[in-house]
Amino acid sequence: MSFNMMELMNNVSQGELPPPQIIMLPLEDIIANPANFYGMAEIDRLADSILMAGKVLQNITVKPPNEAGKYMIISGHRRRLACMNLVNAGHTEFAKIPAVIETETDADLQELMLIYTNSTTRELTDAEKMHQAQRATQILNTMKYRGEFSGRVRETVAKMLKTTETQLARYAAIAGNLKNETAQKAFEEGQMGVSAAYEASRLSAKGQEQVGEKLAAGESVSVQDVKDIKEAEDQAEEEKKVNLFEEEKPAVGSEWEERRKKPDTPAGCRKYALGIAWQALRMAYGNERKLYERNEKSGNIFNSSRNNAAMMYLQGLIMKIDDEMEELTQTGEGQ
Repeated sequence: MSFNMMELMNNVSQGELPPPQIIMLPLEDIIANPANFYGMAEIDRLADSILMAGKVLQNITVKPPNEAGKYMIISGHRRRLACMNLVNAGHTEFAKIPAVIETETDADLQELMLIYTNSTTRELTDAEKMHQAQRATQILNTMKYRGEFSGRVRETVAKMLKTTETQLARYAAIAGNLKNETAQKAFEEGQMGVSAAYEASRLSAKGQEQVGEKLAAGESVSVQDVKDIKEAEDQAEEEKKVNLFEEEKPAVGSEWEERRKKPDTPAGCRKYALGIAWQALRMAYGNERKLYERNEKSGNIFNSSRNNAAMMYLQGLIMKIDDEMEELTQTGEGQ
């Protein structure tokens, strides 16, 4: 089912809204909306299209006039700017622009209208799509908190912007986790695509710094470039974890070497057996730890839970052997 903006507006406004008014507004009476985050690219091309058509083919939408008699734009910033450029070039017939005065007074709904209109009437950059998704999500969450909206927020935003919930999650990851300023700027300016930006958002600060350095050097950054950095990070982390849980090899003449000598007393045999069991359990624990980290990273909850249970069981056995070894040492047995 598609998104119905009018249905949402009527639900919040408690009934049908009066029909909007359409008038010709002087450009000087129209002001920009501070909530607008969309770029103003290709204004000259739009101005040429308006000039060839002889008029603005699509009305802009504005709020009712404020105390100073000014109308704030809800949608149509680029059309207004294109007409201003035409007037400055001597085409005074575009000094007025057709405008719909929106009768909806709820500020959140007006901003949603701005987002919805722009999502359906113009080509957007990946960064603009991310910003509008984030802002629409914030507005609907606010409305839901006030009891004005009861649907699933992410599902509604996906329908409203004609995208998928998975893509919204990617936008959220970029907005929340892409911290490197050079990478942020490259994404905002279209120098790095949404897929590469998403992969970069999953990197550590050091990994994102590598992406930023490539961009600062004038290099392009592809999805594979970022994945290569991620793979190197994962490999380094895996090696770090393996080293953390692997037991260091004792030096010759150490207590461990003493343990491995052929025992010649019952207590010595016991200590020797405990030492071999301890080593085997530590190796098993290390293997389970690596499997746990791998399954947790891949989202395999069932297997990671099983690995975690095995780790806890093995840890208990290791601690029991440690206690027995300590007891042998304190009583002087096995020396």
